[in-house]
Amino acid sequence: MKLNDMDLGEKKRVNVTVSSKLIADAKALGINVSQSAEEGLMKKVREAKGAQWLEENREALLAHNEWVKKHGTFGDRVRAWKKKHAAV
Repeated sequence: MKLNDMDLGEKKRVNVTVSSKLIADAKALGINVSQSAEEGLMKKVREAKGAQWLEENREALLAHNEWVKKHGTFGDRVRAWKKKHAAV
């Protein structure tokens, strides 16, 4: 998801500590520090939420994978049927 695609709500001023050299380099290169910080934080939040979702759903995912190992998928049955009934 891009920054523009996400409803971020109202902006809020916060204090952060960043290397003065890094800030100077960013400004010299025309990099918008606030936007870059927001994009970086959004990426970290997205990654953390993804990891949290995986952990919360780990048991269900493992159970599903075991079921597929044992029974296969619908696509497996369709391919087998097509192979068996293929027109010559």
